[in-house]
Amino acid sequence: MKISAVVFLITALCSLGMSSQGFTEFYLLPEGADFNHPALNTTLIIELLSHGVDPANLPSLPPHIQSGMQALTKRSMPTDPPELACETSALSPWAYDVQQLSKRLQQKALRDRDCCQLEEVGKCSQLVGFQSAAVSLCGARRGVCLKCKDVAGAVERVAEACRKGFKAAGRVAWMDTVDVAVHRREKKWASRFPF
Repeated sequence: MKISAVVFLITALCSLGMSSQGFTEFYLLPEGADFNHPALNTTLIIELLSHGVDPANLPSLPPHIQSGMQALTKRSMPTDPPELACETSALSPWAYDVQQLSKRLQQKALRDRDCCQLEEVGKCSQLVGFQSAAVSLCGARRGVCLKCKDVAGAVERVAEACRKGFKAAGRVAWMDTVDVAVHRREKKWASRFPF
């Protein structure tokens, strides 16, 4: 009975977009970091993995950037869970496509990589898209990062909690740190959906 309670708790934490330790770690890229570095391009990393590139050969951040990343905060689940805002409408992406986004971000080679908000304040960084759905990071500061597995957990939370019929969209927000936005993929990027 106790084992099933622990498994439930870990599952609940992951579905809230948090690591199994009960908190989400946020990092800030150091000043002068190259925001165009291939290791920060989640879409590129997923593309390389889909073409069979060995995870050991994926681009990685130079040591001076990794060592310069500053921990911003650790927010614990009981006192400060991320806020969920559902935004599902008839124009939202298909819920299945949203679930596929989460699966892409949970790939073993990607889970512990950093997903970062690389755009200027007021804009969002699209991390990855699948068919009708996309996930972006929006933040009050440029260069805020969190682990891709935590982004995947937030996407899964939107897929489950914001589903209306066959559609799902919404945001998971960590106060003034970053929002994970699940939204409709722009027309120019949607390959199989003509609308």
